[in-house]
Amino acid sequence: GFTKSPLSQKKLTEDSVELHCEAIGSPIPEIQWWFEGAEPNETAVQLWDGAWQDRVKINATYKQHSTSTIYIANLTLNDSGTFECRASNDPDRNHLSKSPKVKWIRSQANVIVIERPQISATPEVTAGSNVVISCNITDPPSAVTGHYWMKGERKLESNETSPDFPSLM
Repeated sequence: GFTKSPLSQKKLTEDSVELHCEAIGSPIPEIQWWFEGAEPNETAVQLWDGAWQDRVKINATYKQHSTSTIYIANLTLNDSGTFECRASNDPDRNHLSKSPKVKWIRSQANVIVIERPQISATPEVTAGSNVVISCNITDPPSAVTGHYWMKGERKLESNETSPDFPSLM
């Protein structure tokens, strides 16, 4: 059975995601990773180390128990979907003509990839002049109900005046 299951996550485009899976059994089970995209009627595909133009890395160890980590780099919107960790220790699990006695056990995690917001500023800022900084969120998956600006760890108030920020609208 599973001792650690992958956890669902929400990520931004261009980020990476890492999912972990651990299973115990005797003999030690094999772990495989599968992916099913968010599009309707999309079928599950097995993932391997180096898949998706080498964006997928899989590390597995089989000692006292099975552990496997899948890492996907440079996420795109198409990477949204269900990632499934499958484990089996049936000797016939990968045999093409024999039906395995024990089916693969499965544990799933959903990865939701959302568009990274683009933040742009006026190209040249001169001390003592006004600057316009805008944030445009294109096609958000849910409505944006509030917003605020931060400078470092500090939330800026809407009409704040300071040496760093003479005025904010």
